[in-house]
Amino acid sequence: MKIRSTVSYQTRNVITLLIFTLIIGSVGGYYMLFKYPKKIKFFETELKKIDQKVNALQGIETQFEMIQKQIEDEQAKLSELDKQIVTDISAAQTYTYINQLMNYSGEFKIDMIFTGSGGNGGYGYKVFNLRGEGSFHNLFRFIWYMEHGPQIYKVKSLQLRGMENRDPDTGKTDLVVPYEMQIWAMYAQINDLPAIKRQLNDVHYTSVSSCFTPYVTRDIPRNVDNLLEVERAELKAVMPDKAFVVDQAGNVSILEPGSKVYLGYVTRIDPIKNQVEFTLNKGGIVEKFVLELGFGNDESK
Repeated sequence: MKIRSTVSYQTRNVITLLIFTLIIGSVGGYYMLFKYPKKIKFFETELKKIDQKVNALQGIETQFEMIQKQIEDEQAKLSELDKQIVTDISAAQTYTYINQLMNYSGEFKIDMIFTGSGGNGGYGYKVFNLRGEGSFHNLFRFIWYMEHGPQIYKVKSLQLRGMENRDPDTGKTDLVVPYEMQIWAMYAQINDLPAIKRQLNDVHYTSVSSCFTPYVTRDIPRNVDNLLEVERAELKAVMPDKAFVVDQAGNVSILEPGSKVYLGYVTRIDPIKNQVEFTLNKGGIVEKFVLELGFGNDESK
């Protein structure tokens, strides 16, 4: 009985050892045949991706040095720029600057309207429409000082026309230049730039002859009846067979086809195109003149 018990005990140990061996072999076989190959394949894929990224970074140091040098060059150019770059600009600041420009250019009539803004990324601009009249030389000086002055302003569009104006009291004929202008006040999000010392009085003005001065003045009659001078007026509203026009003094006139104006009459009112057409007789030379609703081209809208 004792010998039989010993054999049974050894048999149990062998069986238990075999079971553990099978379990360990199964688990090891699973890891060796399935688990580890999948991990190896995964890591090989990741290693290829890392190799690709490393290859893509080859030469990045050289490129970085080139970009850094380009940035330094641009910063050097900005530091030498004779324009004052502001991070933002308001309508009030523009009104103040326009008045400063007029102190250097000479007085002329001006109506100024803020119409919108635009820009992209780190820069922007405010859009203003200017309308009025004055002498050619004052207008030229105004634009000259604007484009050569310390602040960044751009004349986006400009319309000028010259007209002879005879004073109804003295009979003296002078040349008036009505104008319509759109300007952009520019700004940029660039910090740490040194302030420039240049001012408006540092701008050197170059004189120019008026391109509207006629070789022969026309025999234009006086405006003794104080009629509407359409070349100096602004169209405010258009309706079928009726138009509302404001003259240079701010007076409102209601016109119909055939209505008399200074040097002519109303030929046609077109509410579809928002236009009023006039026929003017300037000393024997008959001209067609068109007033359109609004002025300038607001590209920011």
